[in-house]
This record gives sequence, structure tokens and C-alpha cells, in this order.
Amino acid sequence: MSGRYPGSAGRRAGVCRARPRPSAEPPVHRDRRPRVLAASPYDPIVTSSSDTDHIPAKSDRDAVADTVNRYTYALDDRDWALLDEVFAPDAVVRYGAAEAPAVRGRAATVAMIRSFLDRCGPSQHLLGNHIIEIDGDTASSICKARVLHIGAGDNANLTYECVGVYRDRLSRSPQGWRIVERTFVIDIELGDRHAVLGGGSAG
Repeated sequence: MSGRYPGSAGRRAGVCRARPRPSAEPPVHRDRRPRVLAASPYDPIVTSSSDTDHIPAKSDRDAVADTVNRYTYALDDRDWALLDEVFAPDAVVRYGAAEAPAVRGRAATVAMIRSFLDRCGPSQHLLGNHIIEIDGDTASSICKARVLHIGAGDNANLTYECVGVYRDRLSRSPQGWRIVERTFVIDIELGDRHAVLGGGSAG
């Protein structure tokens, strides 16, 4: 053997191979800004005002759900006039149990609700698990409810909470869907109802 290391063939003493020079082209800076993902193919794309004509109108189911949900905002904000957009003028409601005495008429319903909520502090009505069925100009709606009431004044440290089910029958009017019949059945009660609401069930 010649004593040379493998791969040394062809090397010449004193000859150094030049390293490649860096490119004279300017460095490329990567755009590290977050990318905006493309819209879903199911999302409507509006490119001009004329395209809005092709966006589908709100479904009857969504409109019924809005009416039912609007009730909660009216009560928690104490916006009693908003209940005109929830109940029909001749609505019939029963609160507390299916066999509870009927309250007839929107004005009487608002008065009944106020007789309890005007006595307490803040409240929060949470609805969920909606089941809605549409039949022409009538509809039925069922949803779960969890309602928290906080006492007022000397009872501000007390709470009353009820959990139950709203069962509604609605009718389509020129102004939109309105509740014509409502039953609120309470399944669970927590806290001091008498101290917070004066004994009633505001729903």
C-alpha cells in the first residue's frame, strides 16, 4: 500500500480548493405574517351589492328561536316593551307547573313577571337544547332553561335558581313569530325563592 488515506488520490500538495462564494443575489426574506385561511366553500361570498340578493333569508326555525331567546334579554334587561316582540296580545301562559293557573293576555303576563322581578336584583336566563318544529304558520318550541335570581337590598346575599323546561306554541304574524301559549315547568329549585322573589316563580 502507498500509505495514502482513501480518497487522497488526485490531491496535490499545496493546492487548496476554493470555497464557493456567497451568491450576490439579495437574501430572500420569508413572510412570517399569519396567513388568512380561505373562506369555507359554504360561506356566502359577496363581491358586490347585487350579490346580497342571493344570500338566503333567515329560516323560520331561526326566527322562532330568536323570538324565544328575545324573552330572556327582555327579562334580564328589564326591557318590558321588548316583550311586545315575544308574546301575542292574547297569549296564555302558565308558570311553575303544567297545571298552574293560566295568565291570559300579554299585558297580564308582563304584569305577572314584573311582580316578581321588580323585587329582586340582577337575573340571568339561560336557554338551550332547542327543539323547534314548523307547520305552516304555526310552530312548537321546547327548550331547557336555567334561571338565576339574586336578591336585592338586605337580601343581596341570597339567590334563587330554578331549572326547567319551556314549552311554547307560536304563530306567525305580520310582525313575525309570537308566542301564543307558554308553559314553564320547574324541575329543580335551589336557594330561597320567598326571600328573593316574594314567593312567586318569575321564570
